[in-house]
Amino acid sequence: MKNEDIITEVKSLLDFIDESRDKISLEHDKFQIALTNTLRLLEDGSPIITKMKGSPDDLKAFLVRKSTEIRQTSLDPFDQLRIKVESIRSLVQSP
Repeated sequence: MKNEDIITEVKSLLDFIDESRDKISLEHDKFQIALTNTLRLLEDGSPIITKMKGSPDDLKAFLVRKSTEIRQTSLDPFDQLRIKVESIRSLVQSP
């Protein structure tokens, strides 16, 4: 029974890793698009930002917020991985 539990936990962990990787990759893609578009808006002589009633400071603040969100999205799975690995370790160590 112990081996079956370990196999189940490992499979769950691998699924979690795959899902987390996809989520992180998607967030990085979104940020790259936002960064590219923002840099275009900040180019000298670009009237788009004025027409949108925005300011360079607003766009910079957006990028900082988005960067912070991505950082947290990237770190959260590692906390979950730690919990899952500890669970597997306890299965292996138990009599």
